[in-house]
Amino acid sequence: MKVSYQPLFNKLVEKKIMPKQLISDGVISEETMLCIMKGEYIPMEAQEKICSYLGCNVYEILKHQD
Repeated sequence: MKVSYQPLFNKLVEKKIMPKQLISDGVISEETMLCIMKGEYIPMEAQEKICSYLGCNVYEILKHQD
């Protein structure tokens, strides 16, 4: 199953947060960010941390693609 993280990047732009800030603030690892950039699956724990940090739900940071 392919995943698009474009909603995450849109949310980051909306909140004026650079993607690397997720790493520097300890929300996710560099490895997780690489997975996001490639559109690969990231663990639910990482999704939850991102959502908690951004104050949103998982449907606001990813979209499943066929």
